[in-house]
Amino acid sequence: MSAFGFQSFPSFETINCICPNDTINLKPVSIRSHQKYASGFKLIAAYLKRTYKIPPNKEDYVAVSPVLQVKAVIIGIETHSSAKLNNMATLYWQLNDCGPTISWSSPDYFGTWNTLSYKAKKAFENVLIATVIENNSLQTFVIHDTFDPIQNVLKLEVVDFYGREI
Repeated sequence: MSAFGFQSFPSFETINCICPNDTINLKPVSIRSHQKYASGFKLIAAYLKRTYKIPPNKEDYVAVSPVLQVKAVIIGIETHSSAKLNNMATLYWQLNDCGPTISWSSPDYFGTWNTLSYKAKKAFENVLIATVIENNSLQTFVIHDTFDPIQNVLKLEVVDFYGREI
């Protein structure tokens, strides 16, 4: 499986390179011209509304979009990894940007790693614990891609977005 991903706004520093000013403003043509996917802004907004809450200000909106990107890509990596034999490899999109932009890339145009870069590296480790919700049931997989035996105890806690145990 390859070429899947989810867009995110870049860092505040990169946005300021696109549209230099003291505040985040997502309306100007300079920002909109850096969105290369026609449905990009709509998809980010729709999934943000579905998964979290729409933040009240643009700074928080920009800051939470990488969290949404991580969630989308990591769910994909974990789902693919838990389907061993049917799926033996996964690549996410993408590892570079051709300019400072709203994109799928994990490192930004300047090569700075964003949240996805760190989380994807962890998701591709040789031992991965993945959970998938299917038919209102939480399934947990331990994906083990080494030849070394593992003996350990796995304790699961389900928490909400605020860290409260469910």
